[in-house]
Amino acid sequence: MEKELEQAVYQTVRFFDLSEQPVTVVQIWRNLVMVEGDSHTRWSGHRVYNLRDIREILEKSEWLGKKLKQWWGYWFLVGRDELMEQRMRRHACAQGKMKLAVAATRCLSIMPFVRMVAVSGSLVLGNAKQTSDLDFLVVVKRGRVWLARLGLLAAAQLTGRRRKYWHEVAPDKICLNHYLADDSLAISTDIRNLYTAVIYHNLVLLAGWECYDKFQEINGTWIKRFLMYPAESQLPPVLVGREPRSNSWFKGAFEAVLSESIFDWLEKLAERWQRYSVLRHEVLGRAGRVVMSDTELAFHPDSKVPGILEKFARDEGQRQLL
Repeated sequence: MEKELEQAVYQTVRFFDLSEQPVTVVQIWRNLVMVEGDSHTRWSGHRVYNLRDIREILEKSEWLGKKLKQWWGYWFLVGRDELMEQRMRRHACAQGKMKLAVAATRCLSIMPFVRMVAVSGSLVLGNAKQTSDLDFLVVVKRGRVWLARLGLLAAAQLTGRRRKYWHEVAPDKICLNHYLADDSLAISTDIRNLYTAVIYHNLVLLAGWECYDKFQEINGTWIKRFLMYPAESQLPPVLVGREPRSNSWFKGAFEAVLSESIFDWLEKLAERWQRYSVLRHEVLGRAGRVVMSDTELAFHPDSKVPGILEKFARDEGQRQLL
């Protein structure tokens, strides 16, 4: 068991190193990477360690002592001392960007058919660069996905922070790149991997508590194939404010009208126009993922995830985590 935990801790630190991010003991505990050969039983067949186990193994393990180094409460690979100063800068940067995301959500969450707004990407890990944009995962009502996206893009435009397709670098811009229908919250099987498990496990909720709870319950099964996170309930990363009654009335009134079947044509018109707009600017041969369906809209044409996973698998033969 001790050897298994040593390997899990090391692989967790090594995974975050690919994003140049030293991690705290709590971050290791919350994102403990699954290792092959685990024979314990819980959930999908793996053991879950507590925070004390992590601290003790880091303090006592001679093997980890040769692999890892600690400074100011952060753990990183030996020889990567230069990451500490950068880690402090990125953490401070992430705090400022999270405030911008919270402010933007006040506009996004009141749009008709929006059921949940959450921050994703590097921002949820506190590892944002000055050039980083604000990635959002949004859940919207089934049957009005395209109208919901249209409203969200308009809201982002009004804030002056909407990211456009021609922006190669878009610091502090709102990137609405992933939408799910409220009755199809399961993440697609083709992107279930270690990287997405870490991101979706650490989503920061900004609006829509009930939907968030359902999302984590539905996706928890496959996430646990990659992460040995704690069994006991934790306070999730949530920054949810109470929505003013006037906003609720505005949203409910618009939804009541636009949900009528007589407006199905408007949804189809919005879909046709947006599909044309997306495909008109699509560049073939990109390594990322673009999906447009009735249950999911995903726009990640230049994703770095495949490269990160390949490097992680290539180093020390960890291909079973892909």
